[in-house]
Amino acid sequence: MMNKWKELEIDNLPPDILTGGYEFAYDNSSESETNRRWLETKLSVGSMIERFCEGDIIYRYRKPEPKQPSHEEIMSKWWESGQSWKRVLKYSIEDMQSWYTLIGERSPVSAEWFTDLQSADIPPEA
Repeated sequence: MMNKWKELEIDNLPPDILTGGYEFAYDNSSESETNRRWLETKLSVGSMIERFCEGDIIYRYRKPEPKQPSHEEIMSKWWESGQSWKRVLKYSIEDMQSWYTLIGERSPVSAEWFTDLQSADIPPEA
């Protein structure tokens, strides 16, 4: 599920707007709200807010969804699982679904399981 877009309001900016990794879109047309055509902006946050304050452009923002790691990333990295770092022990395909088993674990997990985890080439405790 994608994160919802929120309209950018100058008096209600997110506290981490400069460092939060948000996606931004803008509309500078005079169309009604239902007919707006949102375009992705490549401006820096500072430039975007400056233009926003001029009042002729409407912006919206959202946090992007975490990117699912590639198969190569899953197989070549250590993954933080709970209180320890673990590595993938084996990989299998069943019914067109990829399954991974971590060292020390019995149950396999799908690729989606890795989305919100931290990864490293070498675990920090090594």
